[in-house]
Amino acid sequence: MSEFKTVWFWDSETELIDGFNHVMSFYDDRHSKPSVVAGIKQPEHTHCHSFNYLDSESNLAVALVSSDFVNAAPLWYVMAPRDTGYPPMRTVLAFCNDQFPNGTILAYEKAVSLGVDPKDSCGFIKWFCWDNAVQQIYVSEEHRRKRISTKLFAIADILIVSDKDWNGKFLNGGHVTTNDGEKLRSKWVASGSTRIVDRIGSVE
Repeated sequence: MSEFKTVWFWDSETELIDGFNHVMSFYDDRHSKPSVVAGIKQPEHTHCHSFNYLDSESNLAVALVSSDFVNAAPLWYVMAPRDTGYPPMRTVLAFCNDQFPNGTILAYEKAVSLGVDPKDSCGFIKWFCWDNAVQQIYVSEEHRRKRISTKLFAIADILIVSDKDWNGKFLNGGHVTTNDGEKLRSKWVASGSTRIVDRIGSVE
């Protein structure tokens, strides 16, 4: 599991697609990390980590452009709606095939209408909507060691912050309860992340 950069975000305050603003993330130290900066002109791109945009088919898409993603598998994604459970969660599924261009994010309804089968996904990230704590991240065995988990974190990060209904809470490490989660936690600590919350339960 790779270490990854900590970031701050620039919010254009301009709606890109229904419900989502155009947002960019940066890994330099001009601002505290994580934080969101708005009301300034678009920063220069030297230290850009990611940004969202509309593709030629008017789908939401995210470009992941820092060295964190060198040699990472090309992926496209399906963003599921908030579920009806309590507490509600949101899931992003990743697909490692060429059905759509790298970075494309399909709304769940569109994916269903196009016959996309969730069983074909290579992994997913799921988080609690009320505090944006990671509930689960999974990558299928045959697709591991391709930086897919790193990409899933970055995708979730920018989707959360660009959401016009964002609650102001950043994606965070969640309450670690598994050995795999503990490995991930150690990487977040090593990268200087401030997104670590207290553990609940055992790592056994």
